[in-house]
Amino acid sequence: MSTPPGSPPGDPPGYRPPPRPRFSKGDRVLCAIEGGWHAGKVELLNEDDPSDPTGQRKLPYVVKLDAPIGRLISVPEDHNNCCAAEVCFGQRGVEDDLWWTLYCLPHFQPKTRRFAKGHRVACAVEDPSDNFSRWSAGTVIEVNFSLEEDAKKILPDRKWDGANSICPYWVKLDNGGLVFVHRDDHVLIRDLALQAEGPRQSADGKRCLDRLETRQRDDGTWEKIDHNTLNVRKVPPPE
Repeated sequence: MSTPPGSPPGDPPGYRPPPRPRFSKGDRVLCAIEGGWHAGKVELLNEDDPSDPTGQRKLPYVVKLDAPIGRLISVPEDHNNCCAAEVCFGQRGVEDDLWWTLYCLPHFQPKTRRFAKGHRVACAVEDPSDNFSRWSAGTVIEVNFSLEEDAKKILPDRKWDGANSICPYWVKLDNGGLVFVHRDDHVLIRDLALQAEGPRQSADGKRCLDRLETRQRDDGTWEKIDHNTLNVRKVPPPE
């Protein structure tokens, strides 16, 4: 998504509203609010619009914004001018991707990291339509690097210090792009050995976001994967 600083991302040419909601309850998104954008989590879908006296209009999403705002907001329409997927930004080499990364950076980051420099990973990135997302393979090239200098220039109204300007990973994608991974979370970055490239949220409704996954190995046995802890254990075949 490329937009003027602080402005909502535009819709691609020929955009049409999706036939089904792009996001589900619990999905991480960015929402346009007064003064910029803020990350949060989808709490409710298809809610009545309290501003519509007829009771016919529906709100596609109600989102709980992250701290320090921490309140519920209504998303009036299901398109990128109002609400966009939280992904690892930067794959297209657009300067504005740093804006999106800074909007998403949490105020507190855990000190431990799941991956080290050189680790092969799968990162969540925008798909070609910008409306959905996919897993893309890459290699970690930096861990725990500071964005403080850029942050103070780009978003001077926000108080930045050493703790809240640390980006967990910088990843070079196999397709040549570079992405910032602003949270060390299984919904944004996974071990490539456990998560193959492919759709993450797609127009046909397919989703690949669950923390726990049960799959069959090449030898016919079954295993359960925890994409957050990276633990893998053998399990009986599903009934």
